[in-house]
Amino acid sequence: MKKNYNLRHIILSGIFIALGVLLPLVLHFIPNVGPLLLPMHLPAMVAAFFLPPGYAVAIGFITPLLSSAITGMPLMAPLPIAIIMAFEIGFYALVISLFRKLVFKARKNFFAPLIAVLPAMIIGRIIAGLAMFVATKIFLPSGPNPVAYVWGAIITGLVGIIAQLVLIPPLYRILIRVLPGWKDTQD
Repeated sequence: MKKNYNLRHIILSGIFIALGVLLPLVLHFIPNVGPLLLPMHLPAMVAAFFLPPGYAVAIGFITPLLSSAITGMPLMAPLPIAIIMAFEIGFYALVISLFRKLVFKARKNFFAPLIAVLPAMIIGRIIAGLAMFVATKIFLPSGPNPVAYVWGAIITGLVGIIAQLVLIPPLYRILIRVLPGWKDTQD
């Protein structure tokens, strides 16, 4: 049984990483819509409700790096935005995964997933600012101010943030019913 359980985690991880790479690629056919809708964030955030923290963090961290290697988005130069996003999305996934048992206990409340999503958004953006600070010191000392970067990312991505807050609760409800053996992961 343990083998099947781990195999399920690996398969789900692969699916969510693929979605994290493909969704932005599809949406980037519309100019400038990627930074507005934050399509790479959503698959990792949703995955974190259904996978243990290690898998969730791996999805959040690997997705921007793999996407950058395959599609060139997010950029790696002059600042390694892909690495900054890897830390940001990895922390979104970590926080959500750590809070998922609280969400499961409050599952009768439609908005229960927001118990995990809201702190994840705050912590993830703080981590993005710290990563930007380190990146500017290493790669581009005259680069953007980390606080200005985070504030700009929030303002630019406001539509995506709202979309995440609106889409995650129903996606969570749908996936609870669809994913095989999901209740096994709540122990």
